Parts: sequence; C-alpha cells; structure tokens
Amino acid sequence: MRHLTLLLCAGATAAAAAPDPDIVVTSTRIPAPLHAIGGAATVLELDGAAAGLSVADVLRAQAGIQVQRAGGPGQLAQLHVRGAEANHMLVLLDGVELTNPSSGQVDFSELSAHGIARIEILRGAQSALWGSRAAAGVIHLISKDGADMPDLLHLRAGGDREQEARLQLAAGGERFGLALHGLRYRTDGDNAALSGSERDGHRHRELQLRARYREDARTELHALLRRSRGNTEYDAFSGGRPADADNHARQDRTIAGLTLRTQAHGLRYEAQAGYLATRDRAQDGFGSSESVGQRLHFSALGYRRDASCLGLGPCTLGMQLDATRERYTRGSVGPLAARTAGAAALLRLAPSGPV
Repeated sequence: MRHLTLLLCAGATAAAAAPDPDIVVTSTRIPAPLHAIGGAATVLELDGAAAGLSVADVLRAQAGIQVQRAGGPGQLAQLHVRGAEANHMLVLLDGVELTNPSSGQVDFSELSAHGIARIEILRGAQSALWGSRAAAGVIHLISKDGADMPDLLHLRAGGDREQEARLQLAAGGERFGLALHGLRYRTDGDNAALSGSERDGHRHRELQLRARYREDARTELHALLRRSRGNTEYDAFSGGRPADADNHARQDRTIAGLTLRTQAHGLRYEAQAGYLATRDRAQDGFGSSESVGQRLHFSALGYRRDASCLGLGPCTLGMQLDATRERYTRGSVGPLAARTAGAAALLRLAPSGPV
C-alpha cells in the first residue's frame, strides 16, 4: 500500500502567553514548542520514582487514558484513549513501533518504565503522518541516554515471594554516552480460583542499552537495544468463574533502533531504522500455541527552517519518506507478509501575531 500525505500544522495561543519550554518531536517529527503543535498533547518527564512502575501505571493518571487489565501481573494490559480501541493507539520507543505484528496491539503488561526518561502523548487522530494505527493518537517513549544519570542498584522484596532488582549504569561525557538498564522481577502470585492451591506467578526480565555519539554540533548518532522476556501463569474459567489450572504464557521481545541526525547547507536530516521481533507462546487446556512476528522500518526526514516564506513569516518545510515490512506466523497460519510505503510533505508557518 502506498500513500501520499500533505500535512499542514497550525497552532494558536494567546498573544500574552509565555513561551513553553517543552519541546515535542512526535507531532510532526520536527522539534516544536508544546504550545505550537495545534493539538492535545502532554509531555511527561519521568523521575526516579517512576522507574519502579510500568508504563501503564504512569499513563493511567493522564486525562483521557484508561487501562484495562485481564488479571494480575503479566496478564494482558491494554490502553484505551478517549474510548477508542486498544489497537488505534500507536506506541513508539525511540521511534520504533511496538505494535505486535501478529496480534495488532501492544501489551503493556511487559513494558516497564525503567530506562524511560520522557513520554510524549498526542491525543486525537494522527494518521495523516503516522498511519492507520494512530487513529486515536500516539504515545512516544523516549529512553535515557546516559546524560546526568547516576549509577543505581535497587532491591525490593515483599509478600507472595515478590522480588525486584533494578540496575542503572551510565558512562560517557558530552560527545559520547552509554546507558544500561536491567530489571528482574518475580512473584509467586496468588490463587484466584475458588478451589485448589496452585498459585499464579509471574517472572519478568529485561535489559536495555542506549548509546549516543556526537561528532560535532551538527551530527549525532543514537542506538537502542532492548530485550525482554516474561513468563506468566494463569487460571482457566469455568461457568464464568476462575478455575484452578496450570496455564502459562511466555513473551519474548527484541527492539533495536538506529537514528542519525545531521545538518548540511541549511538543511537538517534524520534517518532511522527500527526492528521489532516478538514471540508469544501459551499452554492451556486447548493445547499449545505460538505466534512469531517481525517488523523492519526505515524512515528519512529532511527539513529546512526559513526566516520568511513569501513574506508571511517564519516557516519550516520538510519531506518525509517511510517504508515498513512486516512478517508474522500465528499457529498454522502463515508466514504472512505486508509492506507499506509512504511520503509526507510538512509545512509549519508562523505568521505575525498569535497564530
């Protein structure tokens, strides 16, 4: 499928309003002040206290976002924005799409806030720029890159043999930075069934590595690698009630991204490659099942800022190209593949006055 989009972005604010220091990159992929993007947006800067939470726990307090959970730790958790379906919200990590190719949605149960520095939330339809999966908006998670990040080892224990260990290491300086985040969590859980004694536990491990390199003031390179694995036990249902059963599911995720930004002859360029691999396995009363998915994405963006366009005022003009290839297998179905390509022209005009 090919699509061509012309996107004009406009925002209005009161003439006396103070400039907003927050910069949003998700709205048009071109950095812009929060007050000037012309849409409902929220920027969350996460502190150390949020590292022990899941992304779903952080987002559930935001206006217009509801979290729906299928059960305890490790069981399906979905986000609904303004009443839309869960698969209508595009979720990104450093520009890499997290939608499971085999299920078409994001399971937030295995997505912790550990290693996340910032979350940008765009509410409302963003499909003109981001495609059909952004019908309800975009959530962009931006990872920590090692800048001003202290080393940290955090240990926690609780009831039901709950144990958590979080590791954070950073190295580098102004030109080079390296950030390592590790998380290990386990709990024996509880028994939701009315009879039996089998507990439903959960295990989760993840490792994230983020690197940055700045050649000079005009050129910088960012790389991301995140690997996670979760094992969850759950009960069956009989007559609408939980029934003791030895069901279990396993999730494996690999996320990789590479971003290059540079400037030349008054133009700014950004090229990105992203990769996602998913593997989901389950064993229940109906037998065993497995689904495997992969996504490879490339994008290129070039833009220029001018002091005046046709005498109307400062403007930004850009061009964006995207290409995506997905492949998935679900049980005996597949492998199936899909390819998409798109182009978008971006224009942001700031004439005199409050517009």
